[in-house]
Formats: sequence, structure tokens, C-alpha cells
Amino acid sequence: MLGVGIITQLVGDFLYKVDTATVYHSLESRAPFLDHRLIELVALLPWNVWMLDWRYKGLLQRLAAQHNPHQVVYGPKKGF
Repeated sequence: MLGVGIITQLVGDFLYKVDTATVYHSLESRAPFLDHRLIELVALLPWNVWMLDWRYKGLLQRLAAQHNPHQVVYGPKKGF
């Protein structure tokens, strides 16, 4: 499931849109969670560990909540 999501959504859709939008507006974008070592580590974890509460970012949100205010982690998305 993780591999299919990486190939279909990440590479074929998200990265293309981000790259197109940032180049158009002369911005630089970084994708820190695309480090192959991090992806390989997460791929070794059981799915119920990295997909807490049936959300793909459940583990990441719980880790971020330990170091950031609740509103920053669980608040609505905001644009520039």
C-alpha cells in the first residue's frame, strides 16, 4: 500500500504540482520526508504503527505534538 501510494500519488501527482507551482513563482520547495533512509525505515514498520487512527500522518502528528502546540499540529491548513 505504501509503495503504490508513493508511485501513484507522490511521484505522479503531488511532486509534479509542487514543482510546477514553485518554479512558476520562483520559489524553492523542500521535501524533507523524501529521504530514502526515512522511507525505508517506515516501510519496515507494521502498517498499524505508521497509520495511527487510520490516518497516514498519525505517527508523524503524534511525534510533532510532543514538541509543538496542539493548534500548530492539529489545526487547519493555512496558505501563505
